[in-house]
Amino acid sequence: MMIAYKYLSKPIEVDNGIYHLVLENKALFRRTLTALLDKNGEDWFVVSENYHPIVFNKTVFFVTNALSFSAADKKIMTKIQSELVEKANELFFEELSDLRLAMNAFAEKLSFEFDFDFTFDEEIDTSSMIKLLNFRVENDSGQHMETMVQMFRILQKYMGIKLFVCYNLSVFFTLEELRELSEAVQTADLKILNIESRFFSGVEKEKVTYIDNDLCEIVDNGN
Repeated sequence: MMIAYKYLSKPIEVDNGIYHLVLENKALFRRTLTALLDKNGEDWFVVSENYHPIVFNKTVFFVTNALSFSAADKKIMTKIQSELVEKANELFFEELSDLRLAMNAFAEKLSFEFDFDFTFDEEIDTSSMIKLLNFRVENDSGQHMETMVQMFRILQKYMGIKLFVCYNLSVFFTLEELRELSEAVQTADLKILNIESRFFSGVEKEKVTYIDNDLCEIVDNGN
């Protein structure tokens, strides 16, 4: 994946893992984040795969809060539920049939407790049964890095996100935690662009592009 940024002379080549873009100039840092918050990131970045630009707002996800993640977004849950229904129909046909029979038997017994007649849906579809179970993505493991990576994987799979943009991860996490996060996202086949407002020691040299306060560009790719 290639990421062209407004103030870089050539695109950044991003593989799986974390790439750090350091913007020392506060005004530049602020304007860049504001554009991302306002969903105008395409005015500052061009993201491409195999030399073909991809739609920024549909394939790039800006993480506005690195400390809080939720997989309860309605669009995400709708897609997850659709896959649950598909898997249930494909792999658990007999179990679904038994459930329908049991629910119909229960409905009949319950209706006999009243002195008037009921009608009810005997052919309960799989989607209705899945909704009744109220599936939710478990994200309270207590390990923030695991939760973050899990959320990224869900967004990648169900929403087609190809690049995650974060900011100031060095403020929230230690260097050791950043190394752990980098290893985890590489294993999960994820790509993160982390925009920093200052250079911090210990980052992976081959994954840093630095723009100083005078807008001078320094690319350290480990060469």
